[in-house]
Amino acid sequence: MIIVLIQYAGANKAIPLDHIYYMESQKHKVVLYTKDGEVEYYAKIGELEEELQGQFCRIHKGYLVNLSCVDEYSRTEIMLANGDKLPLSKYKYEDFVKAYLRFMQ
Repeated sequence: MIIVLIQYAGANKAIPLDHIYYMESQKHKVVLYTKDGEVEYYAKIGELEEELQGQFCRIHKGYLVNLSCVDEYSRTEIMLANGDKLPLSKYKYEDFVKAYLRFMQ
């Protein structure tokens, strides 16, 4: 099981990657939307994008999505297994499709 280790509420917290649906950048923080709820901590989404290449993909300026949680997608949005809909940037569409197809193989 692969985990992401974050500093949260003064302690280190381990969150399995397969428990994270997506990540959203909000100012200087990143919000993880997980199976157990939301976790907010200080981080840069660009650094997370580099660290989590392969399982996560940048779909918009402020979003990283867990490719294993994608249920369906169109040119403008992604539907996740938990029912959330996220915007898919027209500039990120081709990169997303390539990453998703590579992930599914």
